[in-house]
Amino acid sequence: MPIGFSESNGQQANAFQTFYFHLWLVLKSNFAEKRIAMSTFELNGHPYIQLNQLLKLMNLVDSGGEANQMITSGFVKVNGVIELQKRKKLYPGDRIMFNDQETEILL
Repeated sequence: MPIGFSESNGQQANAFQTFYFHLWLVLKSNFAEKRIAMSTFELNGHPYIQLNQLLKLMNLVDSGGEANQMITSGFVKVNGVIELQKRKKLYPGDRIMFNDQETEILL
């Protein structure tokens, strides 16, 4: 019999199984239940909007500096790909993901 294991360790094994089961439930609920808010932004006659301006206008950040920092730090995705260009031009049909908020650009 391996060192540290005995007949009385059956209760300890059950405690570990219970612990890991509860841990799994918590992790599952935190990741599986994540909801993504969807919104749209209309260009209203403009051909495009810059990514950092969009984050400010949508009130997703408090300032232009914060928008630039979030973009260059890799926290913003455009069409499913991390975007590092602060002034990336966004056109109708583009989708932006930031902080569990998805925004689609409309005409």
